[in-house]
Amino acid sequence: MKVIINGRFLLHKITGVERYAREICKELDKLVKPNEIEIAVPPELNDLPKFNNIKVKRIGKLHNRMWEQISFPVYVKKENALSLNLCNMAPLISPDYVTVHDVKIRATPQFYKKRFIIWYRLIISNIAKRARKIITVSEFSKKEIKKYYPIEEKK
Repeated sequence: MKVIINGRFLLHKITGVERYAREICKELDKLVKPNEIEIAVPPELNDLPKFNNIKVKRIGKLHNRMWEQISFPVYVKKENALSLNLCNMAPLISPDYVTVHDVKIRATPQFYKKRFIIWYRLIISNIAKRARKIITVSEFSKKEIKKYYPIEEKK
C-alpha cells in the first residue's frame, strides 16, 4: 500500500524534529521503489525537496494546521494510502503512523500556553487511541509516552 508523508514540516525552521523528518525522508528515498512513498506538502511551500524515488506533491488549498487536518487526510483517503506523520502531529481523522518525539507538554506544562497544551493533548490522545503504530526516538521517550497515555504495547 502506498504511504504518503505529511510534509507540513517542510514549512518550518529546521529544529531537531524537522531535521529528524528530513533525514528519515532522505534515508527512505534510498530504500523504496518509485511511487511507493510520496510526500504531500501544503500549497504555500516554495522550495520542493528533490528525491530519486519519493515524489513530492503540492495538494489542497488550505494552509498550515487546516491543511494538516483537512487537505492532507482527504488526499490520503482519496489515494487509498496510509499517512506517515514524522513530527508529533497528525490529522485527527487518520493518524495511521506517527512519530511522537516527546510528551514534554505533559511532563512540564508550566512552560506552555494553555491553548497549546489543550491542542497538543487532544492530538496526542487521539494518536494514542487511533494510530496504527507509534514511532518514537528513544526508550526514554517511549517510557514517558506510556506514562502519560494508555497505549497498547503492540503499537
